[in-house]
Formats: sequence, C-alpha cells, structure tokens
Amino acid sequence: MFCEQCEQTASGQGCHQWGACGKSPEVNATQDLLMYVLRGIAPIALRAKDLAFNTQGVDRFTCESIFSTMTNLNFDAKRFKVYIEQAIAYREALKADIEQEVVDKLDFMEENDNIYDKYKVKDAGDSKTFLIGQLAPLARLRDENSSLKRRDLRLMEFSKALPATSQPMLQGITRASLGTRSFVSAASFQETTKVLNEAAIAGKVDHLAGLKENVIVGHLIPAGTGLRA
Repeated sequence: MFCEQCEQTASGQGCHQWGACGKSPEVNATQDLLMYVLRGIAPIALRAKDLAFNTQGVDRFTCESIFSTMTNLNFDAKRFKVYIEQAIAYREALKADIEQEVVDKLDFMEENDNIYDKYKVKDAGDSKTFLIGQLAPLARLRDENSSLKRRDLRLMEFSKALPATSQPMLQGITRASLGTRSFVSAASFQETTKVLNEAAIAGKVDHLAGLKENVIVGHLIPAGTGLRA
C-alpha cells in the first residue's frame, strides 16, 4: 500500500506497510478504487446537470463517499465495497439518461471532430500530468510514458478514443424550432420568456450563423454577397 492522506503519515513521507492511523492495505486499496469510480462519475454528473437532470442524489452520495475516506473514520473494507457498488449504479443510471440526449447535428459532428485521432487514458500510472479519462494526442502520451520510464515509474495505459454514435430523429416544427442553436431564432418562434431566461442563465452566445436570426436583428443574411468569410 501507499497512503499520504493525512498528517500522521510515517516520517511525513507516506505509509507503505500499514497506516499509522490503523488503515489496512485492503482498506487503502478499496478507498483508492472508490475514488477512481467517483472521478468517473464527475463528468457524467456535470453533463446530466447541464441537461437539467436532477443530480441531487448523486451529489449527496459523492460528498458522503469522499468524506468516508477521511482519516480516523470507520475503516471497514466491506463498507467501502458497498459505496463502490452504489457509485457504479449511479454512474450507469446517469449514462442511460444522457445517452438519450437530443443534439444538433452540427454540434455532434464538431464534438466527434474534437476527439478524432485522440487517445483516452485508462490508467494514469504515476503520471502527475494526465488523469484517468483524459483525452490527448498519441504523441503527448508517448512523451509522458517515455519520461515515466526514464524515472522507473509506472507507465500509463491508454486506448483509442471512440467517436459518439447517433441516429436521425424526425421532429415536429415546434420542437425543431426551439431546438435550434440560435436562441434569438428560437425565442422568436415560441416560449420567448423561457428561451431567453435559459439563455441568460447558461451564458449562451448567439453567433448569428443562420438566416432567421440575422433577419431579426437587421443584418445581411449569411448567403450570397452577405456571406461572412
């Protein structure tokens, strides 16, 4: 085991055999695994919150789980295994929710372009630069592994990042109009107050890329001689 969590660490350098606080190697390992799973929940929970899903349950669970790893609390390995099982259940439930997200085709293509030719970190090893789940170009990951190898540290493991998949969805005129990328265009059609409030709260920026929003604000339409370079 290796633990440097608290001020009781042996010689101030971390406990290697057994925790000065009484923590066993088994408990240390399950705590590390719990934190690993919680880090995996974080980006999914943030995305779910952006999509207006209720994440209060997982927020409370995350705080409780992190607090449970603090020194001088109940070091029962079985207790942490229960937390791990609950964390996985929360993660899978959130993934099932956000995987049904409806997105604009251009946003979807832009996101896949961003991850093209990148690799996902599966195990950060002893790297202090990269985190588990982080996307990066292959060259940067290889450079980091070379640096770790020269220092006899544990190497990272990574795999090719997979693009998102989707299928077309036929929408009615109301939903299609409200789902446009331009909040100026959406607000002019229906539910004006709601659309503008949500745009203000989210701090959205309308780049006026479409025809309708440019007509509304009195600009030349982005077509023909009015097309912006």
